[in-house]
Amino acid sequence: MLAASHPSLATDVIYVAGDRVVTDALCKPFSMGRNLFCVHSKKHLEDEPELKASKMETNRKTLVAMQRAFNAGGSLVWIAPSGGRDRPMDDVWSPDPFDATAVELMRNLINRAKQPGHLYPMAMFSYPVMPPPKTVDKALGERRLTAWSGVGISVCEELDWQSVVKGIDDKEAAQAALAEAAWKSVVAEYAQLDAAIKQPEKRAEMPQFSQPFLAAQQAS
Repeated sequence: MLAASHPSLATDVIYVAGDRVVTDALCKPFSMGRNLFCVHSKKHLEDEPELKASKMETNRKTLVAMQRAFNAGGSLVWIAPSGGRDRPMDDVWSPDPFDATAVELMRNLINRAKQPGHLYPMAMFSYPVMPPPKTVDKALGERRLTAWSGVGISVCEELDWQSVVKGIDDKEAAQAALAEAAWKSVVAEYAQLDAAIKQPEKRAEMPQFSQPFLAAQQAS
């Protein structure tokens, strides 16, 4: 969507992704040529007990690579703290609550980095294109249904994590507060994005969803 105004954005961004993006037959083509930090999800570490040690070692190496990237600076890293495949609640789609340890991981990495870092919550509307199954399945080969849909991405205001955790002495409570603050920001932005995509008359009243990439394409 931003190829005209930001031609290298899609090729430069680094995605934190589960191992299925390189093992699932349908996902793999979309992952080729992308920059990936691959991690094994906690939900699937025990699927094959004999592979748990190697999966944990892979995760350790990924963390080292991520820290090096943040130390060097200039990296744009995309992570889905709820896993990236949110499920509907009573047929209503909204971002799932964030994994506090995932949010804390990113905060810790940028806090320890040699270069300044920033946390920006971000909402993405794309589920109608190929919604995930309503249940979490371990086995590959789930049925996929695709459809046409409008899509959108909207970046929220920077998350001031220091203000969020200020005065909270308990480590786990601080992590939970940070995850909730990030999640609430995304949920609020997602609701506006949902309205902008589904209701064009409302989009006309929302300048933040003005689709600037169209103007860039027309000017080129």
